[in-house]
Amino acid sequence: MKLGVIASHLVMRNDIRNMIHHMNDHFELVVFVRADEKKYLEGDFEFRQLDYSLRNIWNKICAKVFRYFGQIPNSKESFLSSERVLALKNNKGWRGNLDIWTRLVLPNLMSYDDYLMLLRGDYYNIDDIDTFFSFTPHNEDVLLSQILNAQKQIYTYLYSWDHPAKFSKILKNKAYYFTWNEGLKGDLIKLHGVTAENIKAIGISQFADITKIKKLVASRKGEVIGKKFFYYVASWGYNKLALQEVALIKYLALTIENLDPSLQLVFRPYPMLENWDCYKELKEFSNVVFDEFQQAGKGESIFTESDIEHKFSMISDSVGIIHCGTTIGLEACFFDKPLIYMNLQNLDYGVKDNDHVHIKKGWQKHHLEKYFLNNNYDNVVLKKEKLREVLKRCVDKDRSLLKYNDSIQKEFPFRTINQIVDSICSEIMKVR
Repeated sequence: MKLGVIASHLVMRNDIRNMIHHMNDHFELVVFVRADEKKYLEGDFEFRQLDYSLRNIWNKICAKVFRYFGQIPNSKESFLSSERVLALKNNKGWRGNLDIWTRLVLPNLMSYDDYLMLLRGDYYNIDDIDTFFSFTPHNEDVLLSQILNAQKQIYTYLYSWDHPAKFSKILKNKAYYFTWNEGLKGDLIKLHGVTAENIKAIGISQFADITKIKKLVASRKGEVIGKKFFYYVASWGYNKLALQEVALIKYLALTIENLDPSLQLVFRPYPMLENWDCYKELKEFSNVVFDEFQQAGKGESIFTESDIEHKFSMISDSVGIIHCGTTIGLEACFFDKPLIYMNLQNLDYGVKDNDHVHIKKGWQKHHLEKYFLNNNYDNVVLKKEKLREVLKRCVDKDRSLLKYNDSIQKEFPFRTINQIVDSICSEIMKVR
């Protein structure tokens, strides 16, 4: 069987590169990839060039209609939060807010399936390909349209836990989805109306190497830092939100210094944030140490095997991992170190509470509330007054804090890349 794989974000996603290599053991692959990303996928593959342009005036009109009348997920708050941040990133200002408001007011009549079936143009050579496999998020509208209009089957891996809640481009009836877990399968059903028969939970590709890397980390001689430290992982990749997160980190640094002046706070910047200048205030704190790793866009590739090993070494060496909403928070649950979810509600973030891009609104996202915001555990810190006590318990190695880790970890069963890919390929080879 010849399988067409639509690849994207290869520079950042080491696990996608690994999945494609393993799929090559099962199928004859044709990889559709953008010209600027082809260099990140080594191997004896047939490549066909991919681009995200709409190609013609009719398709652009259809895209505009979908923009305003397209269906959105039932998780409106998460969707709105993501759209506002995207408008901020693209410097759309008031026009961006008007665009979002218009979309909410107008009836959401058009599904993503309907929109794709309206597009026109045979721009890609797909006649010789039996079946297709892709990853979310969907940006390749014209290629997907051509696949669907040719009545070829497409399988899609839901790449991230926040995708069902924040993206409107989810195929309801014309794709078969693979998800991390049963919870995300439920999200596709509840938030988008995808039928349960078209979804299978298979595991998390991003976490597939955790067991192997934990063994590598355990076999190291010495620690990365050599001192006791908390590991703070930045969560926000847009400047206005990153500046608010800095206010949170400054308070955290002061609290740690008050607890024990010898303790350090190792800060991991958000790699895809375009400008790290917003972090410069943190350099004024004597107990804040910047984690050293490659910033996105500053080198040939990020998130290599060595990058991943370094990240897990920092998690393993720390006395606790602190974040306010990031996938690394999930990864940290697989280690024997307490995870702290910090959503301080009574801190001054330098913006008005009713600001559309307030960090507090970011914390209202569906996936964060579903998996991290569990007030039954002291690890969830919502008030400044409780932060010092939880930090001290981390330093004192209070193992009861690990119950929070366990409660999250059980929602995400561990599977290796081979197991994940085997499940995908087995399903693809079934006759539908």
